[in-house]
Amino acid sequence: MYAENWDDGLVGVLPRAVAARRHAAGEAYAVVFAAGGRCTAVLHVDGGGGYLGLRRFGEDGRAVSAHDWRRHPDGDLFLRSVETWSGPLRTPYEGTVESAEYRRSTWKRNGIRTDDSRTRYENGVLGTNHGRAEEDAPRRTPPVFGDWAPLFPDGDAQITDADGDAGLTASPTGRGWRTPQPLTFPGYVGEALPAGTVHLPTGRIVAADPNLIESEMQPLLVEVPPGTYPVMVFVAVINGDPGHRRVSAARLEVTGAPVARWEMALCEGQDLLDLGDGEFHGFDVDAGMASFLDAANVARLAEAEVWWEMLDDYETRPGPGFGPAGDGDVVAWESGWGDGAYPVWIGRAADGSVSCLVSDMLLDIDESGVPRWLTGRRGAASA
Repeated sequence: MYAENWDDGLVGVLPRAVAARRHAAGEAYAVVFAAGGRCTAVLHVDGGGGYLGLRRFGEDGRAVSAHDWRRHPDGDLFLRSVETWSGPLRTPYEGTVESAEYRRSTWKRNGIRTDDSRTRYENGVLGTNHGRAEEDAPRRTPPVFGDWAPLFPDGDAQITDADGDAGLTASPTGRGWRTPQPLTFPGYVGEALPAGTVHLPTGRIVAADPNLIESEMQPLLVEVPPGTYPVMVFVAVINGDPGHRRVSAARLEVTGAPVARWEMALCEGQDLLDLGDGEFHGFDVDAGMASFLDAANVARLAEAEVWWEMLDDYETRPGPGFGPAGDGDVVAWESGWGDGAYPVWIGRAADGSVSCLVSDMLLDIDESGVPRWLTGRRGAASA
């Protein structure tokens, strides 16, 4: 049967003809599979968004597997991830003596498969495993509407394509679904303060923790004309406390033209199709600082260890530290909540030219400086 979604019950049953029209138009809908009066699987289809997601359920109604397909640039679908669950959902802290396991395999378009698993043994011990292998993602052609059986891994699905609700109850939530998407530009808040200028002799920009600068670091694929550019930092007051301020973003101004659209900045080998819902490609921070510099200066600045110069300067000023170092070859700032990974966004003008680059510190706060997790209004998740 066809519906808007399955969320512990049917959401918006659709006539087959309506679902067929959506399929032809590349619009989103769901296919719900049932047997014995229970939902056995749900297929989320979004041809326009290049997404196909199949989730199967056990007799107790809990998910046992999930397959996530994405559209390859050549038009086929490739398997991005497979997840499986076995055993109870309870944790060892709840006193269960049953074992349980979660497995996830993820394929990247560069031919690398990553495997992760978590196993809870009967004695309550939790074990984890991680592995990588060279393997191209499985591929398949997009399904023909109504021909769903080939999508099931075991190939033994008995499917009757029909209208109606098959005796399934309506969802208590009525929630729809959306196609998983990488993190989108969340915006930033705070007082704009000048952080100095950075020399970019080649226009090939590196975003990095200045403590982790290494000679083999990859610059961003986007380039700007060689020159010297101003950097602004945006400092937000947290929870209304003037003594608690953090950098929410750093903006490298290129032309200053109005930004018409934002896109995620990538390095060589990175691909948006490798990202799950709310995930991003970014740079790692391990010393609580982030920076912009030119690729031509990476080797020299790595040897100079300019981050010690920055630390000395930051200790003498109130609030979050920021400013130039290395004779203006790097501008750095304290990174949001501290260590982690942070994306860079390209702001493009209406003509497609680069207006600015923004290093987003992912504070995830509202305009009053209140972290959204304190109010239950979460922003986009991150990897």
